[in-house]
Amino acid sequence: MKHTLKITLLILGLFIATQLLGLVILNDYRPEVLVFTFNGTEVNQTVHNLPYGLEPPQQEPAYSLISFIIAFILAIGLMVAIMKSNLIIIMRIWFAIVIVLALSVSLYALLPDHAAKTLSAGGLALLLAAWKLGKGNKYIHNATEVLVYPGIAALLVPILSVSTIFIILILMSLYDAWAVWHSGFMQKLAHYQMQEVKIFSGLFIPYMVKGTQALLHKARKTGKMPKGLKIQVAILGGGDLIFPLLCAGTVFFAHGLIPALFIIVGSTLALAYLLLASQKGKFYPALPYLTVGCVLGYLPTLVSNL
Repeated sequence: MKHTLKITLLILGLFIATQLLGLVILNDYRPEVLVFTFNGTEVNQTVHNLPYGLEPPQQEPAYSLISFIIAFILAIGLMVAIMKSNLIIIMRIWFAIVIVLALSVSLYALLPDHAAKTLSAGGLALLLAAWKLGKGNKYIHNATEVLVYPGIAALLVPILSVSTIFIILILMSLYDAWAVWHSGFMQKLAHYQMQEVKIFSGLFIPYMVKGTQALLHKARKTGKMPKGLKIQVAILGGGDLIFPLLCAGTVFFAHGLIPALFIIVGSTLALAYLLLASQKGKFYPALPYLTVGCVLGYLPTLVSNL
């Protein structure tokens, strides 16, 4: 996982951008409690202001943990089935639906209000998704990834509680450690996405190692591929972007902006530590580190509420 300082700072910058942009978008969809009278009785109704008729699942936070675990198991099972059967088109369709939906939600929050806002956000989401899944490049891929996860968070944060998201973080950290260090499933999944599906869920930054620039210049002159020409790839999985954001967003809804920013600071410092302390050529599960960062970031809020 060890990368150059430039690439490390770029990964951290994109991570921070995703988290902060997530708070901006979540603030636009912050739930409102409306009070109205029905047959002489006051009734409270929570409105989430999501576009396209979308609504978070109607369930209590206590049940969201069970729902999440079931959904996660089903998703992993589906991924395994797709990989074994090599049903690339199914995974691309799955990615396309999620990308368009999440981009639409994010863009709707960011675009200025106008008569065709719904159509504009949806149309732009379709164009970006087509570009990303078609002849996209590292710039369009990473730019859209920064927008995708806040859109997903807008649908999930309203059903989470602070206790629930920390339990989810712990469970996902244990799974991430097992899937990277024991089974190697995460490496296989990442390789399958990049090599077969041609789309990676997360940050994807290819770069040239020291000395490669000269070799590349020589190749352009001679028209021959020289020995030693290597391209490195820095990746950060989608789960490493969305779960800290879900934590920051849940704390944002429960306690406000400053406690949420503490979560972002904690997770960013944890990621920075992992990127700087890791060894070159080795794979590391990021979620255990990010979870520790989120917990440490929440401590000031927890102590102040005692």
